[in-house]
Amino acid sequence: MDEAIVQYIKKNHNLLIGDQTAENIKKTIGSAFKLEKENEMEVKGLYQVSGVPKTMRISSVEIREALQEPIQAICDALKHSLEQTPPE
Repeated sequence: MDEAIVQYIKKNHNLLIGDQTAENIKKTIGSAFKLEKENEMEVKGLYQVSGVPKTMRISSVEIREALQEPIQAICDALKHSLEQTPPE
């Protein structure tokens, strides 16, 4: 999940962040479902265009989008596992 966040921010904002920053984002504003009140947080990283540090605001909506693929993979694996388990 952290890698998905790193790649999403790199692709969509040209901002390089580390794994620890991605972990913090995930814990702070990450979610699998739409929140009643969406959140934002400031993220610091290295701006790829200029090569200098930059701070920007990232929303929980964006992080949910970034996490969509890994969350779907987990759901698919659980579904497959349950289908393979014989009934008791």
